[in-house]
Parts: sequence; C-alpha cells; structure tokens
Amino acid sequence: MPYELFDAEMKAGFHLEFFQMLNWGLFDGRVYTLDADSKSTLLTGENGSGKTTLVDALTTLLVPATLRFYNQSSGSTKKKDRSEESYVLGAYGNLQAQDAVGSSTGASTQYLRKKDDVISILNGCFYDQSTP
Repeated sequence: MPYELFDAEMKAGFHLEFFQMLNWGLFDGRVYTLDADSKSTLLTGENGSGKTTLVDALTTLLVPATLRFYNQSSGSTKKKDRSEESYVLGAYGNLQAQDAVGSSTGASTQYLRKKDDVISILNGCFYDQSTP
C-alpha cells in the first residue's frame, strides 16, 4: 500500500487527544490525564494499577448505560460486578462484620467518597484529523 494512502487511512475518523478523570474509582482527589495525542496508546501496568478502571471510564463516555458492561477484562459473568456508582464513590473493598463470638454477620463495601459529597468528572477530547 502506498505510504500516502496508508497515512490518509490512519487519519480517518475520530482519535483520542486526551482523557481526564476526577474522582473515578481509586483515582482520587485530583485530575488524572492520559495524553494520547491521537496516536495508538498501549496501557501497561501491574495488577491493580488502574488499567481496567481507565478503560471502564472511557466506556462510560462512549457506550450507552443500557449496553454498558464494566470490568470485562476480569472474565466476570456478573454484569453488576462493578457499577457507575461504585466507580464514582471509589469502592475499594469489603469490611467483614463479626458478632460477639467471632462469626461473620456480613460484609459492607468500603468507599473513598460519600454519596452526598462527591463530584466525579470524565472528560474526553476527540479530534477528527481528516477535517481541515
């Protein structure tokens, strides 16, 4: 394929310039920015470093709520394993409650942020390079 044709095909359509998150999942207290610069971007990192959280944030912007399925990389078959609310509130684990004799009485989810005092922002800037 001639270089000019390949280059034109690479510029067709919308590309992600940058993506920003504030208070989404464990990304807490400040704006986190991914600068994709309209190029291919590879997410790498250790387990638990936030790769899926970032992908789920992008999914929230691009996929209607009725079709959204979070945490797809986990192989979970439960569609409600994670939710928009759990990301906004910053769910990070469960606290096991015990009675006086040490038997478990259930678990409650722990959150970084409170429902009545939370602002969460997802901001994606997309650019169509084929438009002059």
